[in-house]
Amino acid sequence: MYTGISLGLSGTYNTSLIAVNELKEKYPDRKIISIDSCCDSVGLGYLVYNAGKEYSNGATIEELQSFIEDFKNHCAHWFIVEDLDQLKRGGRISAVTATFGKALQIKPLLSCDEVGHLLNVGKIRGKSNIIPTLIKHFERDCVDPKEHTVFVGHADNIEGAKELRKAVKGKCKDVQICDIGPVIGSHVGSGMLAIVFYGKRDYK
Repeated sequence: MYTGISLGLSGTYNTSLIAVNELKEKYPDRKIISIDSCCDSVGLGYLVYNAGKEYSNGATIEELQSFIEDFKNHCAHWFIVEDLDQLKRGGRISAVTATFGKALQIKPLLSCDEVGHLLNVGKIRGKSNIIPTLIKHFERDCVDPKEHTVFVGHADNIEGAKELRKAVKGKCKDVQICDIGPVIGSHVGSGMLAIVFYGKRDYK
């Protein structure tokens, strides 16, 4: 079984389907499954982490497929980008937007939609509002927090991640801090903070 970066961000999933079809022709008796995660980075890690627990508990490949297909729709992602220069270099915002954003201390609030596209949901002003904003979305959208682990992701911002973990700890079953991957890291730049949890995807 394979699941990786979302189709909304990469063609990797479609490539995996080609590989699956070729392997099924060669090994017709094997069960080979590829699933579009609709996630990436910390969200993908969260999905695989929970799928791994199901596998450890004895789930069959069919049960694991069903679990992943359902769980991925409940992976709520929220993250705030600190480094506007990196977004400018990646062509995601203009040089003018980056300049005014830094001057006014405006930071993008992003999420991930049902098919894995990145969404610029809103803007916050000032570093002091980063963690309260992430906690607000967690408290609003998380489902059964005492039953689920929460992931806190960061890009070279361990102190911020520890502060965010402290703010959410006690509101959920457990909190894990993790680094984001290099691909997404190159887009969002140093300082990004993220929270991923089991809940509803609401982009307001």
